[in-house]
Amino acid sequence: MDIRNNREKTKAQLEAELHAMSMELAALRRQTPEAMAEAQRHMAGTLHNLHVHQEELRTQNEQLRQAQDNIEKVSHRYQDLFEYSPAGYFIIDDKLTVIDANIAGMGMLARTKSRITGKPFLLFVEKDSRHDLDAHFATVRSVGRASSELWLSPDQRPPFPVILESVRLGEGWGDGWRCLSTALDITSRKQAEIALQESETRFRAIFEQSPLAIQIVDAASVPRMSNRSWVKLWGQTVTAPTAEGGHPVLDRIGAERLLSEGLAGRSLEIPAIHVTVDTGRGEERWVHGYAYPIRGRNDSVPEVVLVHEDITEQKRSERELQISQSLINALLNASIDAIMLFKIDGAILAANTVMAERFCTTVECLLGDCVWTLLPPDLAESRRQACLGVLESGIPAHVLDHQGELFLDNFIFPVTGPDGRIDKLAVFSRDISDQKRAEAKITSYVAEIERSNSELEQFAYVASHDLREPLRMVSSYLSLLERRYGALLDQDGHDFIGYARDGAKRMDQLVLGLLEFSRITRHGDPITAMPVLPAIQLALTNLGMGVSECGAAIHIDESLLSCGIMGDPVQIMRLFQNLIGNALKYRKSEVAPAISIGGRLRDGGWEFSISDNGIGIATEYFERIFGIFQRLHTRDQYEGTGIGLAICKKIVERHGGSIWLESQPDMGTTFFFTLQGGSIKT
Repeated sequence: MDIRNNREKTKAQLEAELHAMSMELAALRRQTPEAMAEAQRHMAGTLHNLHVHQEELRTQNEQLRQAQDNIEKVSHRYQDLFEYSPAGYFIIDDKLTVIDANIAGMGMLARTKSRITGKPFLLFVEKDSRHDLDAHFATVRSVGRASSELWLSPDQRPPFPVILESVRLGEGWGDGWRCLSTALDITSRKQAEIALQESETRFRAIFEQSPLAIQIVDAASVPRMSNRSWVKLWGQTVTAPTAEGGHPVLDRIGAERLLSEGLAGRSLEIPAIHVTVDTGRGEERWVHGYAYPIRGRNDSVPEVVLVHEDITEQKRSERELQISQSLINALLNASIDAIMLFKIDGAILAANTVMAERFCTTVECLLGDCVWTLLPPDLAESRRQACLGVLESGIPAHVLDHQGELFLDNFIFPVTGPDGRIDKLAVFSRDISDQKRAEAKITSYVAEIERSNSELEQFAYVASHDLREPLRMVSSYLSLLERRYGALLDQDGHDFIGYARDGAKRMDQLVLGLLEFSRITRHGDPITAMPVLPAIQLALTNLGMGVSECGAAIHIDESLLSCGIMGDPVQIMRLFQNLIGNALKYRKSEVAPAISIGGRLRDGGWEFSISDNGIGIATEYFERIFGIFQRLHTRDQYEGTGIGLAICKKIVERHGGSIWLESQPDMGTTFFFTLQGGSIKT
């Protein structure tokens, strides 16, 4: 600017001087020769000065041109620095509007310069960062520079973090306030920070949640970090070495070598040691220790990782396993069965003394031997096939060996390994020779008993049938004797005849009862599905006179209305008739009988109950009353033959059920019996 002004000033002066010289020359022409000579001299001097000024002007013009070239070169350099800088440059005016942006800035915002300039810079910042942007430019206005971490929002790309460095520009950048904002993409740094944070979080999680007790110790024996398992194991949070400079835990448990070896750069493992943990309760623990050096610069070891594994439960489990193994061996050897465990190739893994004695050897000699070589070839092949069947099906096999008088009852069981596959077989073999001989004897005895019972039943039937004929004859002749000679007999004679007739009557009742008892299994009707209610109603009809005479109240539970069983209808009616008749017979003299007949489903069948409010039965007679001809009272007290409950028991047993009672003297009695259920049409 100054050079251009100097140039214009010199030219004006020269023009003025030339004009003055022209005027002087014209005046001189009108003067004398002397004056002309003086004028020429003056003009020559002026021309000389003019040449000097022209040379100076030429020099100044050359300097101006060089200065302009330099300015243009510098301007281009600064423009290139601005445009091609890897950092994003933005020129911001006093309205916080972008007036210029370089190539990197356009790339960051994914927009052309025309879409950036003239727009508020706020539009290119993530919404959550706009408050920070306002504070950033406020700091630039007041202090002159600011640095903030923001998130830019490029077009159609996810936001990314930048460091925005802004500095206020001088007045030469135009009218008003200006600042240069530099944006540095810190995505990689952020990712590294996040990765580092995640790594730290993972390390912390592993460190804190590890079941192993871990502590990091420096070279001065100072604990730097201890996880919860360490504090839980040792019950200490000491962060300083002992007075002697040792580790607060290792010195106490005699494991100083862990730290010294670790600091020497060597990993170390110590075997299990038995220690007392200072937790206030003096707990005993087994601990397995490790030490690992942490390498620093120049292969130094500034810290050591101490790892203590509480193996108390493992030791306890090992001890329990030893005890369990001892118990198993004791049980194996206490068993009367011969027991063997072997692999699928036949290698024997375990056996008891009974099995060893069967092969005339010891358990130690059996272990590792092949079971197939211990058996005769033909027997070994058949047993091998049986074992293959168990391996393929996974179903235990039952094999019976019979060799002469020797009977062996063998069970082969599959044994699975940790992977769930069958890899072993267990054999339990019992010598049942004595049992077989006993079974043969029992079979013979049962056959003999069945034959004897059949003969007894036949005898009872025949005897009871044939005995009734003499009894009828006795009764007939007693009646004839009384008619013909009654007038000749005194009172004693009539009494004697009455006694004889009563005895014959009772004898006939006994014979009838015995006949009925013998007919239960020999002449019963087929057992079929039948409803219970009609049998109960028929029994009550047969007992109708007795029910009316004593004024009995009888209740039948609604559950019996649709009850169906498998039974002989005649015998089921007789069963209810006998039990209800007992309730009527053994009533209290001053109280009317109250009888309840009920039933409930039980195990696929029916359980029936007949309860009364009678005289009751003492506990010691519960079994006796079901015997034949068993009576608890004299005939003067209660009539009867003592065979009714025996008949009830035999009927129930024929139907595959059971009968029992509950009672107390003077508290009534409840008889229970079970029968198989049957389907009936309702």
